[in-house]
Amino acid sequence: MKFWSVLFILVFGFALTSPAQAARKVVAANLTDNFVGISEGFDGAKLTLFGVLKNKADAIVVIEGPPVEAKVRTKSRQFGIWINGAPATLPQVPSFYVVASSQPVDKIVSEETAVQYGLDIDKLSFAQDTAGAGYVDVKKDKGMFATDPQGVRILESSLFRVDIRLPPSVPIGTFTAHIYEFSKGVLTAERTENFYVAQIGLNAWINTKANGSPVLYALLALALSLGIGGGSAYLVKRMS
Repeated sequence: MKFWSVLFILVFGFALTSPAQAARKVVAANLTDNFVGISEGFDGAKLTLFGVLKNKADAIVVIEGPPVEAKVRTKSRQFGIWINGAPATLPQVPSFYVVASSQPVDKIVSEETAVQYGLDIDKLSFAQDTAGAGYVDVKKDKGMFATDPQGVRILESSLFRVDIRLPPSVPIGTFTAHIYEFSKGVLTAERTENFYVAQIGLNAWINTKANGSPVLYALLALALSLGIGGGSAYLVKRMS
């Protein structure tokens, strides 16, 4: 039901697009959901983005997570052994970055265009030194940075679909979906959609107390530990 509702909105909105709106080169697209709640036992989530291409073109979608300050330790070889060097700080780098496309990016756009729009993860601006490249490699290993050359599925009537999969360790914050339409290597339309990831339930309460009232949180954690320890000792004594 949700699919047909989104499809109707996209097609109807596309049909009513005025010449002024068309001149702004906006892709008609929408997310099925714009909020992901993380509670106990969260094992990942999936969002779906539907859109309509105005031309017979290719689509590339970049999903970018909230920026973070990252510290990366590079290794250096000294006296024949590898040791950790001083940590390097990377300010405001994305915590999540996925590029999904209707075919391999290098078949859609030139290398220069890919760099300009951040379509090649290994050529992002912050990834051009040792620390930045190391950060990208770590994120790839954790499934937080990825490229999916078949992640955008072109359906009938110029419709396209993208399934956005979020791992269990997905960061919290505002995510941005950059949607690009390319025709013969030239950008013909684009759009930006946001969605949000936040903790709910007990996780949210614990996070709020840990950040807003650290002393109270520490006392509660201590009381909980003592309670569990005392209860375990009592049960062992009763059973022995």
